[in-house]
Amino acid sequence: MRDLSAASDAELVVAHNAGNRRAFGLLYQRHRLWVYRRVLSIVRLPDDAADIDQEVWTTLARQLPGYSPDAQ
Repeated sequence: MRDLSAASDAELVVAHNAGNRRAFGLLYQRHRLWVYRRVLSIVRLPDDAADIDQEVWTTLARQLPGYSPDAQ
């Protein structure tokens, strides 16, 4: 298996859609703090931000199989 740590986000999405579970974990690690901080800046309550953050990642995992990097 190819080392995905140097893969672009788009490559990780393609790998995730091909069934590579590690790819989504790498996307999560790369962007988790940014997503959480962004949500926290909007809701201003850490517990609520954590709940929303979890929902964002759960929804993203479900929606990625419909993503096409070639789509406009």
